[in-house]
Amino acid sequence: MFPAAGADACFGSRLVEMLSEAGLHNVGAELHTPVVTGGTEDWAHGTVEQLAPRLAETGLVTRADVEFFLGLTGDGSSHYAPPLMVCAWGQRPAPSA
Repeated sequence: MFPAAGADACFGSRLVEMLSEAGLHNVGAELHTPVVTGGTEDWAHGTVEQLAPRLAETGLVTRADVEFFLGLTGDGSSHYAPPLMVCAWGQRPAPSA
């Protein structure tokens, strides 16, 4: 749904390759996915809320599906894993003497 709405959901998986292609060494990455209580984080909820009309236009979900998700992620009695966060790093090569 996100690519259809103009978001790149696969960017994180390309970070290691991009950093290597930029000439960095000792490149690595890790994923971070907390399980959060509804109403305690704004990224997933806010992103879907902002993209709601475009997500529904894809035909992959209905506005009711979006509203259900927004209700769930805002409900303090629910728990969910927001989208993965990729943290990537690398080091510049040592300068040539």
